[in-house]
Amino acid sequence: MNFQVSDGENYQKILRSEIEAEELSLSVKKVCKHLVERLNIPGFRKGKAPQSIVENFVGLETILNDAAEELIQLAYIEGIKELALEPIEKPEIDIIQLKLHEPLIFNATFTAKPQVKLGQYLGLPLSKQVAEVTEEEIDADIETQRRRLSRLTEMEEGVEAALGDVLIIDYEGFHQNMAFEGGQATNYELELGSKRFIPGFEEQLIGVKVGEEREINVVFPEEYNEQALAGQQAVFKVAIKNLKRRIWPELDNDLAQELSETAETMEDLRHETASRLLERNIESAEQLARKNILKQAADNIEVDIPPLLIKQQLDSIMHNISEHLLMQGIQMEPFLEYSKTTKEEFRKSYLSQAEDDVLHELMLDAVAKAEDIIVSEEEIEQELKKLADYYQQPPELIKDSFTKSNRMEMLIDDIKRSKAANLIFDQANID
Repeated sequence: MNFQVSDGENYQKILRSEIEAEELSLSVKKVCKHLVERLNIPGFRKGKAPQSIVENFVGLETILNDAAEELIQLAYIEGIKELALEPIEKPEIDIIQLKLHEPLIFNATFTAKPQVKLGQYLGLPLSKQVAEVTEEEIDADIETQRRRLSRLTEMEEGVEAALGDVLIIDYEGFHQNMAFEGGQATNYELELGSKRFIPGFEEQLIGVKVGEEREINVVFPEEYNEQALAGQQAVFKVAIKNLKRRIWPELDNDLAQELSETAETMEDLRHETASRLLERNIESAEQLARKNILKQAADNIEVDIPPLLIKQQLDSIMHNISEHLLMQGIQMEPFLEYSKTTKEEFRKSYLSQAEDDVLHELMLDAVAKAEDIIVSEEEIEQELKKLADYYQQPPELIKDSFTKSNRMEMLIDDIKRSKAANLIFDQANID
């Protein structure tokens, strides 16, 4: 076979292939043989009609098209392999010549993965700074754990509300003396100081008592999602129905023993907390360092990215978000409506991420190729086991699923990229 490739429009490649006349003739003969075994042709027993009769009975053009279909598919696969092309979409086939006893000529038009010119990716400078754990962070972490052991207790009548108290309230909001939609609620639970409400609302409830009614004056933020109320003054009529106060456990050794399996004293608990927070900071520093070094390597490459590749990645991001929402029982359309955004605006907000994802993937693929990175069977099995553990499925079932859906090559590519990323990070010059 003879293959040639040329540039088409919009980042596309045109693969031209010429298949010898003898191959086409053999394929026609093969098609006729299959047809004669299935057709009832008058005057002939099934399977005994000569090829010329089959051609006249079925039509030579139909037989030629059937014969060309398999030849084109095989030639296309061989052509992209020989010319080292990586299509990112199905090809559009245009048959240029299809005649018996003549070469079969066709064009396959498709968008291919672009060629990448690597810049420096090994020995890149990298700063990895681990943030120190402060006493304030230790205090805040212990306070969070302590809160989980606290309990809400209903207060007696006459007790004034303070920061941290939980109020059960009914309220109704008015703008220009008119009640507005969404400004009403009954038996609403509000923790003072949680900053869940409009700025100034919670602060004006400090000091209220059960049974009291109070008018709260507020100004909606300029960026409020309801445009008609943004920046506008409003009055909320609030009725206090109940008051609960959070009772906290004492900061003593008993608390330390309840919060930890090994700590005996509060000092022990603080040491444990500091160690855990330091491990968190080390992990965060590691992740940030990896992100920075990969960005450097990606910024150093030269590549002209086809828009289709960005679109495909954006489609993938949207699909993943939709699947994540569905797992929480949320449909995309109601989510967009609640978020006060359109599908196009929401999609556009992830465009930069899609561009970065594609750039990094192209860089890592190029590094994997340049470094002759290979993936062993053991590494594939390890990755399948991780997926099996994540989805709580037997590894054999996961492997079978990847094999049947032709995703094994994608899994191998992901492992190669991971190894390429590790190589870049391990060879960095860390100051």
